[in-house]
Amino acid sequence: MQTMRFLVIISLMIFSLAMIWLAMISFNKRKISGQSAVFLSLSMISISIYGMGYAMELSSNSLEGILYWVRFEHIGIQMIAPFLFLFTLCHSHNEKWIQNRRYLFFLIIPAINLLFAMTLGKQNMLHANPRFVWFGPFPIFHYEQTIWMKLALVYIYSLLISSAVLIVRMMFGSTPALRKQSILFMIAIFIPFLSGLIYNTGNSPYNLDLTPFSFSLSALLLSYGFLKQNILTIVPLARNIIFNGMRDGMLVLNQEGQIIDLNSQMSQIFPALNRTCIGEYAFRIFEKHPEMKILWEDQQIVDTEIIMIHEGKTEYYQVKKSILRNTNDQPAGFIIKFSLITEVKNLLKKLEEFAETDELTGIKNRMSFLQSAEKEICRIKRYGGCFSLIIFDLDHFKKINDQFGHINGDIVLKKIVAECKKSLRENDLFGRFGGEEFIFLLPKTNTKNGFCMAERIRKSIEALNFSVIEKNLHVTASFGIVNYDNQMSENLEDLLRSADQALYQAKEAGRNCTRIFQQIDTDASERECS
Repeated sequence: MQTMRFLVIISLMIFSLAMIWLAMISFNKRKISGQSAVFLSLSMISISIYGMGYAMELSSNSLEGILYWVRFEHIGIQMIAPFLFLFTLCHSHNEKWIQNRRYLFFLIIPAINLLFAMTLGKQNMLHANPRFVWFGPFPIFHYEQTIWMKLALVYIYSLLISSAVLIVRMMFGSTPALRKQSILFMIAIFIPFLSGLIYNTGNSPYNLDLTPFSFSLSALLLSYGFLKQNILTIVPLARNIIFNGMRDGMLVLNQEGQIIDLNSQMSQIFPALNRTCIGEYAFRIFEKHPEMKILWEDQQIVDTEIIMIHEGKTEYYQVKKSILRNTNDQPAGFIIKFSLITEVKNLLKKLEEFAETDELTGIKNRMSFLQSAEKEICRIKRYGGCFSLIIFDLDHFKKINDQFGHINGDIVLKKIVAECKKSLRENDLFGRFGGEEFIFLLPKTNTKNGFCMAERIRKSIEALNFSVIEKNLHVTASFGIVNYDNQMSENLEDLLRSADQALYQAKEAGRNCTRIFQQIDTDASERECS
């Protein structure tokens, strides 16, 4: 009989030491797994204290010795379930419940119960009428449960049940690897829960407390998880570091369009989206974003772009959909990735602007103007209307470059362009045709109005004073006009040739004047515009 007592005590001691070893392994994984590793380590230390204290209790031969070790055991007993529950919260990705040290709330009741346990042998707040009797080879501690003891047990079992519920929830929709881990945790939690019920209902052999033994068995299962299934490595590393650490937003849906998982980046893209949305149907969450609806309704669409406005700033996202398949290669859901492409979009816009804009003056370059003019002429042909095409050239501009240098020549060009813009409408096209030559295309402008516009711009250029270069320095320009009404050809190249001929006529007439192709009574037109 004494041999049995010795074997039981030694077994408890060995298992308690094994728990300390597992706690060290767990704690060493904290850099990868964060709080989950710390809480699991603390729960294992609590189990070790419980087992070590119970071994010493069974080795005692007096009530005084037993009471001492029972008080010691409660340091572990009261803390096992809270730490295990906190670990499960982290492991099941419910960390929001323990942010800002909110986990201390779960430790208040255990701390009070621990203080009550320390009154054993005096006020006996948890254990009424403490005594011990020999049951075979074992000194068995007997007591009556006080109301505080019953409440403490309710709290402990509530935490164990809550932990089991969290694990069950995590099992649904998990990958096979994660499901195996969840099942392992379920078994590890269920065994001490069952043994505690057996002991507290008085059905354990020799009236021994089986809970330390069951926790030791749980430790063996967790050891298998550590060494074979990489608990605290696979889940946190794959999810918290890779999944949550991605710059891209990741959204996982099942076949019915329910949200199964998402990473933290999704909340930055869609502020209303967080982990409480898991289980909700995506069409409800994204009802204000109809462009998202087609992603899960149309199987053919796998790539699109969306625009989001965050604090007045426009952001562009490329959205790609991938199909998730089960082990039978059947569709099981979707992964939707949101990649921020705002910088790329802005860079492309800048490149487009650079390709279309004259670097010096900021207006359209020759190629861009011709492309825009072609489109506008095609529109006018289709829907009707008129337009005027005006080319002007600065008179004797080469002398300015030769006399004052190209830097001052550039100042002249930029100032003239700025002056021209004052007279233009929003839909008018304005470009630099080359060197000191510029061009306008004025929609809904007949010959008379085109001539008036050219004269107004010509006079405003003549009135400019470039005293920053030289006192009383003025520049003039010659203008040539062609109108869609007075030109038989609809080809842009022919229109440009006609406008250029009108410009040549203006230069032949002494410069600083305006000429219209197929000339009308210019003097009469000038009187109308004056």
